[in-house]
Amino acid sequence: MLRNRLSIPLKWMSRPNRVPGRHFWTGSGPYLIETDMTARATAPSETPSELQGPPNLLRVLVSRRWRPATILILLGMAGLAQLGFWQLDRLEWRRGMNTQTLARLNASPVAVTGDTVWEADWHDRQAVARGILDYRSQVGIKNRFYKEEAGIHLLTPMRLADSDQILMVDRGWIPQAWVSGDWSQYDEGAGLVEVRGLLQDANPYPSGADIGSSPDRLYYREDLELLGRVLDMEVAPMFLLVQPVEGGAPDWPRRQSKDLHLSEGNHLSYAIQWFLFSLILGVGYVLMVRKRTRRPVEAGQTT
Repeated sequence: MLRNRLSIPLKWMSRPNRVPGRHFWTGSGPYLIETDMTARATAPSETPSELQGPPNLLRVLVSRRWRPATILILLGMAGLAQLGFWQLDRLEWRRGMNTQTLARLNASPVAVTGDTVWEADWHDRQAVARGILDYRSQVGIKNRFYKEEAGIHLLTPMRLADSDQILMVDRGWIPQAWVSGDWSQYDEGAGLVEVRGLLQDANPYPSGADIGSSPDRLYYREDLELLGRVLDMEVAPMFLLVQPVEGGAPDWPRRQSKDLHLSEGNHLSYAIQWFLFSLILGVGYVLMVRKRTRRPVEAGQTT
């Protein structure tokens, strides 16, 4: 009776839907014990559907619970990526500006005369001018530095040869301690002279600023229109920044080379950072949702 209660003949295994159990041998033949595994396999599942396994991640992300957060994350990723593309556009703009600057520097010098037709893209263009320097009418541009020492730049009118037009010439820097002294010690000779340098755009004061004649002849900007009114001269729309040359240049005023920034800057590294931020935001959000949705599954499996 004990044998019949604990086991069933092996031939019963031919019945459909019978789940294999464990075989053992007795004196009368092989028998099969129906273990708890057999009962579980044949019994209907009572486990909730959400505990059967991890749900489809894409379906979870667009579900009613997670849809608002998913939309916000997508908008954030798009905004960060747009900042990356903006930095790439800035990089292309910077490269274009560098190309134009190099082209102007390598172009043949402009011969400035009274009949010169000024072009808007002549900034940083090499130029040569002949005329007479009017030292008595020169002015100083304040807050200029040479090797971290404060001073001024002497901006001297040059009356172009055979013309009444004035070209302002930035002859260089002198220390602040010498500003109140006699500027005639920095004169570079009378008569017709030739100067070479880089053409520079005017640096006007903000619109509406009430700037008049300065009694000490010192100004903060190369506002050529203002200087034309103050000096009662027909001043050209650009001024000439004299560059240092090897040999023949006076000790004072000190010539200063134009600091040309031809690097590409940090635009590329900034673009990569914004793209990485966008990727981190998206991946981090997906991992967080995946972890949150797997918790019920793991809890159900432990029970």
